Amino acid sequence: MVSDKTGASQALNPMFSYAYRIANTQKWELSMGLSGGTYSRITDGSLFEAETDHDPSFTYEQYRILKPDANAGVEFQTLYFVMCLSSTHLISIFNTNPDLINSNHRYSYFIYRNNQNILFNYNFGFQIVNRQSLTIFEGNAGIRIKNQPAF
Repeated sequence: MVSDKTGASQALNPMFSYAYRIANTQKWELSMGLSGGTYSRITDGSLFEAETDHDPSFTYEQYRILKPDANAGVEFQTLYFVMCLSSTHLISIFNTNPDLINSNHRYSYFIYRNNQNILFNYNFGFQIVNRQSLTIFEGNAGIRIKNQPAF
């Protein structure tokens, strides 16, 4: 359940989710997830505070959007690698309207992880996020130092 109230707009996005591990061996795993629900947005135009009174570019009435919504993703893991592809708001995937509030987002990530060393582990990865004409590239790295008790 996602709920967000910002200014004159309030969004509610309740979803039912299901995740399943399709294959699980000692060498690799394949998982998938699906979710479905509704997307609701209420905008109360009487709360807009325009610089010019009765600005014609604003709608001063209250209106509501109520649409079905769905998300999907798949993740593949090996001992050293994790790869994922996912997408949100699948119902709006072909809608090119830039004013669409719940536009489609696409995610992909790749992680290398080394968990074999006794004293420390390290990992690094990158993620690509795309929404309409905006694409974001992110990178990360981490190291975990372990303390082994002496016996």
